Amino acid sequence: MRCLVVLFMLLVVLSVGFSSANDWPMFHNNPENTGYNSGTGPLSNETLWNYTTGGAVRSSPAVVDGVAYVGSDDGKVYALDASTGDVIWSYATGGKVYSSPAVVDGVVYVGSYDNNTYALYASNGTLLWNYTTGGAVYSSPTISGGVVYVSSNDGYVYALNASTGDLIWNYDTGATMGISSAPAVSGNVVYIHPCETVDIHAVYANNGSLIQKYVLTSKAIASSASSPPIVCSSPAVAGEMVYVGAYNGYVYALNTTAGSVSWSYYPGEGVYSSPAVVDGVVYVGSNNNNTYALDAGNGSLIWSYTTGSYVSSSPAVVNGVVYIGSEDGKVYALNTSDGTLVWSYSTGDWVISSPAVVDGVAYFGSGDSKVYAVGTLSGTSSDTQAPQASQVYPTTATWKEVTSFRVNATDDTGVTGCTFYWDGSGVGAMTLVSGNSTNGTWEYNYTPSDGGTFSVWGNCTDGSGNWNYTNTSVTVSCASIPAVDASMSEVTNSSVSLEVTVGSDVASYTIYINDSQCTSVTNPKVGTAYVSCSGLTPDTLYEYNVTMCNGCGECNSSSGTFRTALEYLSQTVNANETLNITGQIIVNFTASGTASVAQYSGNPWGLTLPATGVKYFDVSNAGGGGAVITLYYADAELSAVGVDEDTLKVYHWTGSAWEDVTVPGSLNTSGNSIQANVTSLSPILLGGTSGGGGTAATTVVSAPGYDLVLVAFLFALALFTICCGRNNKTI
Repeated sequence: MRCLVVLFMLLVVLSVGFSSANDWPMFHNNPENTGYNSGTGPLSNETLWNYTTGGAVRSSPAVVDGVAYVGSDDGKVYALDASTGDVIWSYATGGKVYSSPAVVDGVVYVGSYDNNTYALYASNGTLLWNYTTGGAVYSSPTISGGVVYVSSNDGYVYALNASTGDLIWNYDTGATMGISSAPAVSGNVVYIHPCETVDIHAVYANNGSLIQKYVLTSKAIASSASSPPIVCSSPAVAGEMVYVGAYNGYVYALNTTAGSVSWSYYPGEGVYSSPAVVDGVVYVGSNNNNTYALDAGNGSLIWSYTTGSYVSSSPAVVNGVVYIGSEDGKVYALNTSDGTLVWSYSTGDWVISSPAVVDGVAYFGSGDSKVYAVGTLSGTSSDTQAPQASQVYPTTATWKEVTSFRVNATDDTGVTGCTFYWDGSGVGAMTLVSGNSTNGTWEYNYTPSDGGTFSVWGNCTDGSGNWNYTNTSVTVSCASIPAVDASMSEVTNSSVSLEVTVGSDVASYTIYINDSQCTSVTNPKVGTAYVSCSGLTPDTLYEYNVTMCNGCGECNSSSGTFRTALEYLSQTVNANETLNITGQIIVNFTASGTASVAQYSGNPWGLTLPATGVKYFDVSNAGGGGAVITLYYADAELSAVGVDEDTLKVYHWTGSAWEDVTVPGSLNTSGNSIQANVTSLSPILLGGTSGGGGTAATTVVSAPGYDLVLVAFLFALALFTICCGRNNKTI
């Protein structure tokens, strides 16, 4: 018996490392489920090919020796040419194939909804053997040491002879809803996550006997599910540590030596995604739409990236990039260092399939029934040595300023060109500025259009089509924060117009009237713009706020108040008749005709005022003649402009100057009113000064339309007062 155990362990040791950088033989690439490949990943997101199956593709591809193997909801397993997407063969099982194939030593192993695990010849898809379990097999088989380890929805994990399909052992986890996760195998230990419970079962790989059941939390998972989940987090093993996600929304790190949880991290929603573990970092998706990078040692957050929906897909990590799908229908490529987007690729439906990344190509399935290959295929020349490129530099830049980005690249046969990428998009060809093609410096001049942190790449190619890339994060800052230059140019009874001056340091501006957005402009033209905000209520005090931001999101704001005008009043009047705006103005006309009264907010005439304005009116009478007027004011209006009540006067614009037309002694501070006589109708100003004396001249630039209207009113009103004041009563 001891000899058999030793032989088994030897087979396990010999089997380690059967995966090369040019293969992705099983779910998450290896028996430990680490999700890492030492090869190259796709820098670009070009569609190399896609193949349409007869059903949704939840299965994650395996790629071995230039062939991609994948299952489909149509019940078939497909072998596709990895370069062209052409079908090499397909095999029909008796149920949907959620399982991800594993390909080892010329055999394809895969589970099916029909309760079977199948072994098919990789060359032609013919059946080698099948083994029937007591439930559907969603799990992806894990192959190690000539043994197939696979979970079933009957709650058991099976160990099968890879050559014959004979049962070596089975282990009952007690899971009532089945197991859809893939076992992780490290040395002589198989780690199992039953999904419905938050625990890890560790059993001996050679005989299936229990080593220990690790309970990660004593709290039960609340679930309304009545059937086994299709996707469940599979354990990932790195040394003595086991990492796994759970339906309770936590990611756990289990120290198998200590037999306890080292740390847990709570994204806030269920974690169906299987963690990838690379270089001391755990990468995992969550049903809160995020992908996370966590410190493998203590669980602290390094970065997170938000997609448009659940992230049930499991990450693949290759050459500094995380590749992961989302149920928003996209596959994302993220920089491992800071989580910035390298590129995203849109399919026609959800993506829970986990990418397999081989030779610069990402392979994955989608709910739109297609299998995709995205990226760039390796060159086929006898020259297989890719160029070497150093990190892009510099790592800082200034918004809207030209920055020269450089890459040092070497290649024995000569670099034929380097392409500059900014935040996942190819921008243009770099220029060789020093050295030569075998050892030179390549440059691209780029002007950042936004501030922030971005992923920058240099992708260099030689004459044989071999390529390599280098990437870094660049922080773009802004030289200044824009000052706000905006003023009111016109106020009516239902709208306000603002004059906005946009400088070269303005990337966007937003105008709010009270709490409602009037307008928001991104990338505005430099110069002056007039913005009108309508739909306002007459005779209402409003606050406006103008915010201007640079490309780094740094902003300045300016605010002020204005009052909309009263509704425009117009009627036919006879001599000695009045127009009465309750609480504002009463006008007793001398002559008959068509008369009107309007009140405005702010100085609408663009004239230098003789005093600080409190109220502004425009009165007209087509029949001519003057008028006696009574103006009413509120204490709050005086406070708003800082005017001393005792200094109030009524002014009339003669066409060339302001004239004091106040009726002496008419200021009624208890009744808050004042009277004036005008001989001609024209603009009228009620104004005063602060501190009981002096003249406060104020210049406000506004729309000329109000200038003429109110000037005309005051002129007419003054003329009326002089000529006819004695014969009229103020009402």
